[in-house]
Amino acid sequence: METQEIIDSRSPLLGLPEVVASKILGYLSWQEKLLFVETVPQWNTFLLTPSAWNYFHTDYECVLSRKHLREVHEKVCEIVTLYGKFLQHLEITLQYLDLSDLGFSLLELVSRHCSNLKTLCLYHPACFTLPVAEQFERYIELLRSLVHGTHRSNGRLKYLRLYNLDYLAVDKKSGITELFECYHEEGISPAVTELEFRSV
Repeated sequence: METQEIIDSRSPLLGLPEVVASKILGYLSWQEKLLFVETVPQWNTFLLTPSAWNYFHTDYECVLSRKHLREVHEKVCEIVTLYGKFLQHLEITLQYLDLSDLGFSLLELVSRHCSNLKTLCLYHPACFTLPVAEQFERYIELLRSLVHGTHRSNGRLKYLRLYNLDYLAVDKKSGITELFECYHEEGISPAVTELEFRSV
C-alpha cells in the first residue's frame, strides 16, 4: 500500500510534456537534478535537453574536506562529459581547485564537450599564479581553445568573464601585462566581456 501511494504521488509528473519537465529541471541545482532523476528514473531523458542545463554552476563552495572536493569534482566532470553539449551558461569556481591539477582537467573537459556554450565565467584562485612556464602556456592554450571553439560547431564563445584575476609574475604589474599580451596575441581578448581583479 505504501509503495502504491508513492507511485500514485509521482504519476502527475510522469505525464508532463518534455518541454515542461526539462524547464523544471532547469531550475534545480545539479545535485538536485541528479537526486530527482534517481528518484524518478523516467525523467532521465529530460536531462538530454538544453532547457535542463541552461545554467550550470560547479558549486565547489559546498565541499567539506579535500576528499569531498575530489568527490564533487569527479561528479562535476561526469556531468560535463555526459551533458556538456547541452550546457549554455557555465560558471566554474576555480578558487577551490588546484588549477594545475583539477582545474586544468575540468577546463579540458569543458573545451572538449561543451560544444554549445555561450557564456563561461571563471573565478580564479586567490593570488592566481602559474610560476611554471608550462602551466601558464597550458592555461592560455585552454582559454584559446574555449574561446575559438576548437570542438564547437557554432563558432566562438560569446561571453568570457574572468573574475578574481590576480596573476603574479616578478611583480603584479608585469604579470598582468604579460597576461593581457597573451590574451591579445591568442585572440582571446575579443570574447572577454568582464574582468575583475579584486578578491571575491
